[in-house]
Amino acid sequence: MAALNAAGNASPAAAAHTNVVVPPSSSGGSSTGEATPPDGGARADPCQREARSRDRDDERPPSPGAPSEVDAIVAVVPHPTRSYIAYVDDSGNENLGLLWLALLIPLDLWTEYLGRWLGFRKNLYAKTRVPASHEIHAQVWLSPDPLQETDGEALDALRDGARELPGILLSGKASRRERSRWYEKGLLTIGTFTEARLLTVFSSEHSGPAKIALYDELLCFIEEFLRPEKSHATMIVDGAMDSGSHLRTAHRALLIQRRRIVEDAALRRSSESQLLQMTDICAYAAFQSLQGKRNAVFASRYEDLLGRLIQRPFGVETGRCIRGFDYSATIANCPSERIAARALKAQAPVSQGLSQIGL
Repeated sequence: MAALNAAGNASPAAAAHTNVVVPPSSSGGSSTGEATPPDGGARADPCQREARSRDRDDERPPSPGAPSEVDAIVAVVPHPTRSYIAYVDDSGNENLGLLWLALLIPLDLWTEYLGRWLGFRKNLYAKTRVPASHEIHAQVWLSPDPLQETDGEALDALRDGARELPGILLSGKASRRERSRWYEKGLLTIGTFTEARLLTVFSSEHSGPAKIALYDELLCFIEEFLRPEKSHATMIVDGAMDSGSHLRTAHRALLIQRRRIVEDAALRRSSESQLLQMTDICAYAAFQSLQGKRNAVFASRYEDLLGRLIQRPFGVETGRCIRGFDYSATIANCPSERIAARALKAQAPVSQGLSQIGL
């Protein structure tokens, strides 16, 4: 699918400016994201201190899952009706198969997490002159010659006053290694989103119908995650248009009395959204983890750097846990009528066989 661009559509300097959401208190008061005076209480201070710390030491993002002062506050605040935005992208090839990945961001931490990412983009610009307005699409970013896969308009936006392009985007082993290091730093930054979740489903088939059927399974996975939390979510999918209304039909198949995913999926180009660019590099990392024989170190980054975000089966604490590849799941109580219809269809041959032998 097409990749999405910067929520920092503005200049790199503007991209670095973001509000920080302070988690609500247990008494139910809402936060405004505004700074408080020095004697205004400790609740706003951790966010401000973390933002200042990020500015001082942007080059080294926190280690994956490293608790911040904000995370410590969030951990003790109950969220009985927390809501999420699920950003969705796919990755795959004809040889191995395909996957859908959803990055679920809590609404109450959306600004905080976007701020961390924009801090990463600010540092990337300071070190390489690649602005936040330039889309990071993992497959292009890590290719041998990303400029060959970049359109003319985007190239013009990258040129400086002397009409020079950022050296990191040029072909060559040294530049490619540097891009790989920044890709890892991007994953490290996402790895600090300890209240976000990654839900991934895989199919060895790569056809159009298989892709839509797998999307149904992703919806069920998300519903399964939301139900015990009594939460709700809305979805934004990487893409320009829902050709054939396949995604719309999948959402309309969710029973309204039981569903926790609200509305149809919204489609948006990744070039227009920093959050979808984050999702793209997560999906790319997830798919590369399935091709471990090519480069074991590179393939391990999904689990090593994003491990705290991966949604795993009950009782499983470690592992990549890509549903449909690492483990299979019986889809029970899924509110999708299409999933229910497929289950009945799969049971029909078994029932016929049992009747033929008199059972």
